[in-house]
Amino acid sequence: MNANDYCRSRGNEALVNRGLRASSFGFRTSCFEFRISDFGFNLTDSSRRLLQRWGAFLFLVTPSRAANALSQRPGRRFSLSPAEGERAGVRGPPGRSPLRGSWTVTQILLTFALIFPLCAANLSLFACTTFVLAGGQRVYLGKNLDWDWDSGMVIVNSRHVHKRAFVLATNAVEWTSKYGSITLNQFGRELPFGGMNEKGLVVENMWLSETKYPNPDPRPEINMLQWIQFQLDTCATVAEVVETDKRIRLENTPILARIHYLVADAQGDCAVVEFVNGKSIVRRGKNLPLHALANGIYDQDATYLRSHPHPQKGEDSVLRFCRAAVRATEFKPGKNSAQDVDYAFETLENVRQGNYTAWQVVYDISGRQVHFRTRTNPQRRSVGLANLDFACAHPPRYVDIQADPSKNGQLEFHDLRDAEQRDYVTRFVSQDSVKKEVGDLSPIMPLWLMALHTYSCGE
Repeated sequence: MNANDYCRSRGNEALVNRGLRASSFGFRTSCFEFRISDFGFNLTDSSRRLLQRWGAFLFLVTPSRAANALSQRPGRRFSLSPAEGERAGVRGPPGRSPLRGSWTVTQILLTFALIFPLCAANLSLFACTTFVLAGGQRVYLGKNLDWDWDSGMVIVNSRHVHKRAFVLATNAVEWTSKYGSITLNQFGRELPFGGMNEKGLVVENMWLSETKYPNPDPRPEINMLQWIQFQLDTCATVAEVVETDKRIRLENTPILARIHYLVADAQGDCAVVEFVNGKSIVRRGKNLPLHALANGIYDQDATYLRSHPHPQKGEDSVLRFCRAAVRATEFKPGKNSAQDVDYAFETLENVRQGNYTAWQVVYDISGRQVHFRTRTNPQRRSVGLANLDFACAHPPRYVDIQADPSKNGQLEFHDLRDAEQRDYVTRFVSQDSVKKEVGDLSPIMPLWLMALHTYSCGE
């Protein structure tokens, strides 16, 4: 069955044949060429042929919801002035809005979701290791990000910002951030790999091939990386994170990225959150005797360690898990937090995968500090949350993850406006290795910026 037959079988002829007026701009990626219309999009013939060849990828975008978003749902509307369009990199006729009609958030995100997941399907897997150290009223979480690229931004996320999840569902999660946070992002604002909020809650993610996200149900949806931001925005403790499963659900994207999470808070509580066979599984307290997580199902790795109490060297996931878990179990607080942070970085070195380790991050949860180093810049740098301004009256702030501290020893944060966001992502996607693996993602940026323009400050 090809993609068109699949759509027709689901009663979604509109997704295949819907014809819409072409606007004054369009774009091409290595995966798709789109013509953006005033009120939707149109697949070109070459794109349709690609979909026919790779029909299975349509499962990344549930066809019934896609057609519904295009043809039936009005969505949340907004428009751009000529000046706003210029800042976002979208130009229209002189003196006129680049978008003659009002676009819906759903349409913009639909276009983004169709391009990015299908192009990114060739990416290497995340092969990461995390652990939690706790003792003497001190708590730390360590993370190795192991994969091809070490670019990124350290972003200060504000309180009191009204947001909507970047998903196709009409019942997307909507919320207002209660807490400020600092996150490490590679794909731009609102899609963190991990971070810590001002209450000391830390959320990190790792790859898990066995992940199967829940099937659709009445709960509103959120994507897998924005789930991290949602938790940092709204929760202060691990217990609160666990409770959110009753109210929200991860978007079901079974073909692309499959991850699980390690969560810790200032009280020393920690949890592993996994999605296996379509169900959320939380391990916490007595069910989480080993405070580590890599790229295997937690129970399976823990069982392996019980039968192999003296873990060997090696880069296999289960071996990294075992060494991290043993180090976490053996942890005893030092004379000060600096010694503890050193122990955490030594643990990260113990489980690193040579030059494939891109980031090493240690969250000093008790001290509300984030320490990190990268493959490109191995100098250890630190950010304290106590020194950050989380008010939303000004733009979010950021610093390049490769930046060196200034003469006073502090990292210098700057406003993250459209131009800075666009420049960062342009540099990231222009790397030869990214183009080889992913294709040209630069055309996504105008749509991404337009989606972010729907966020509003409640102060």
